[in-house]
Amino acid sequence: LWDRAFPGIDFRVLTATAAFRVPVIREMWLWSYCIDASKSVAVRALHQGKSLLLYPGGIKEQMMTERGKHRVYLKNRKGFIKLALQHGCSLVPIYVFGESDLFHHWKLGREVRVWMADTFGAAIMLVSGSLGLLPFRVPITGVSGPPIAVEKVEHPTQKQIDDLHATYVQALQQLFDSQKATYGYSKDDVMEIYLS
Repeated sequence: LWDRAFPGIDFRVLTATAAFRVPVIREMWLWSYCIDASKSVAVRALHQGKSLLLYPGGIKEQMMTERGKHRVYLKNRKGFIKLALQHGCSLVPIYVFGESDLFHHWKLGREVRVWMADTFGAAIMLVSGSLGLLPFRVPITGVSGPPIAVEKVEHPTQKQIDDLHATYVQALQQLFDSQKATYGYSKDDVMEIYLS
């Protein structure tokens, strides 16, 4: 599916560092085009001409997901913006409709689990779906907006980072608003943008 949507783009998915510390899981992630989300690994991949796919909300967004809600955690997520500026990489906003409806995310012990995720960089997910751990049958559709051209700035200022971040957030919001009806969501559905 990736090749049809983005022909000729060699990519890697940035994944939580903790996932690469578990034998067998590490190999599964590497086999599926995932790499460690540390800055040094991301920079190396960019130098090799790879595009990076990432979920800016990361672990926090995974743990705070609720069925029927469109939540993104990106107000304070600016590391990927700084990286894009330093390397002159275009940003492509992508939203995946239906993803938050795959599972019911339990709130039990969420505060403790969030603390553990913040402290140790790994999430303990408590989810249920159809027949236990199988996901609910819902359509999943990823949509992408036009690329945001980024001029290379070796040492970006905080204002440059903040301005590009605001542009990205606005582009993601426009993408969601313009596509939600196409994929069966109502005009009352909103994308909630949270601090993280």
